[in-house]
Amino acid sequence: MSSSIIRKISLVSKGGILLGEYPKSELENEKVLASGLLAALLSFSKEVHKSDLESLSFHDRIVTFIKIDENFLVVEFSSVVQTDVIEKMIIEIKKIIEPLIDSIGDLSGDYSLVEELLQTIGNLNWYHEALNKLGFTQPLVDKEISTFRIQHTGSSDMVITNENNNLISQVANLLNQYRRTKNYEMGLIKSFIPCPNQDFSLYVLADLKTSQSEVNFLKLPNEMNLDMFRLTPYLNSEVDHIKVEKSNSLEILQEIIKVHDIGKLNISDDKLENVSFDYLDKIIKKKLDIVLNSIVIGQPILVVGDRPSVRIVTNTLSLFSQHRSTEIIEWLDLDNEVGNNITGISISKYKEMEKEGKINSNITIIELDSRKVIGSDSNRYLPTLFDQVKKQEPKHAAQMIKNELDALVLHALKITEMIFLEKELAIQNLSTLQKEINNQYKFDLILNMAKQRNQLLDLIITELSSSLKTAENFLSNF
Repeated sequence: MSSSIIRKISLVSKGGILLGEYPKSELENEKVLASGLLAALLSFSKEVHKSDLESLSFHDRIVTFIKIDENFLVVEFSSVVQTDVIEKMIIEIKKIIEPLIDSIGDLSGDYSLVEELLQTIGNLNWYHEALNKLGFTQPLVDKEISTFRIQHTGSSDMVITNENNNLISQVANLLNQYRRTKNYEMGLIKSFIPCPNQDFSLYVLADLKTSQSEVNFLKLPNEMNLDMFRLTPYLNSEVDHIKVEKSNSLEILQEIIKVHDIGKLNISDDKLENVSFDYLDKIIKKKLDIVLNSIVIGQPILVVGDRPSVRIVTNTLSLFSQHRSTEIIEWLDLDNEVGNNITGISISKYKEMEKEGKINSNITIIELDSRKVIGSDSNRYLPTLFDQVKKQEPKHAAQMIKNELDALVLHALKITEMIFLEKELAIQNLSTLQKEINNQYKFDLILNMAKQRNQLLDLIITELSSSLKTAENFLSNF
């Protein structure tokens, strides 16, 4: 199931034997380890506490146990979910299970019935309805998906569509320019495209291929632009997860419209108690330009070390991601997937995942013991912001950082709106914005924030920046 709330559901016997799971684990040894661990936990609870195990809390998830006759349904919730929401979700799950119990009987000997039960619970229709009742919104669920194709025929390209729409031609031209400039590199393009001259904006998935490319997109009201700017890195990450199972861009977008908005990062008092700018300054001062740049533009961070140190670093860094829509995983324990924002992990777990090839190249890695940072792109403006807030009380520092992030987002959103402008007007607007910001490092950061939301901007901004420098050099001669 594609879900940020429920990670996995499993059925185990009272002895801890794994009867089935949804979705299924990739590795067989994971099933063996899970069965052994569950057997020990269930036995311990029964023998020591004289009662059945009800739940376990980890840093990245909360595991609940629901009794079904002589078996247990194990539901793994993300740690971002509040306890009262989990309790209500369990009630909803029980409503699904109860009508099935009489007909199912003894599950331990019939794996087809186990599979039927798990698929029923894994059905996302009830799940989305329950979450909506609990206040989790699906901002894209009612948005219509539109499609067009681009036939690539030598030096010319033909748009195939049922709509007579100038905007579609403009998007197609941008995609064709992207293909040619990237030397016809194929792949899936993900872009949020504001359309200031329309009453809507676009979220585009374009599957670029050699002979014919397919483009699917959502039309979104302009009132959603700020939310979409916040959501896009999260949506793009979900696309990468979904495309492992679904290769068709239309099918991927059909899953994307079901995602729930978990909202902005909640900076609680408990989180602020574990904030230390001094510790972060001591550990990675020389590489703050790389780490903070990754967080602000929307790339994942992996913090490797012992749990207490990792907690301090993840909580401190999280203050720089208040403009994003994603969870912070303080400690990756049972899962084998790095989160979209900041993830904490032990050295042994990191080495295990690295060996298995599960650490993507786009992840910035902080190794606390060696004080080593693995990452490339940097920005020199963010360390100056860090220096401004590091002597402040955490609560005041968090607000100062939020105010600056909000301003950066508004500037970056202006740049994303330049994509359809005539070149001369775009250069003029970019020049005006650069003068308004009056800090080249800050301006570069804003450009990268915009490009992170819209891949197609990469080519245009490069051209505009070059033209802008040429214009500045020309004017400097007078």
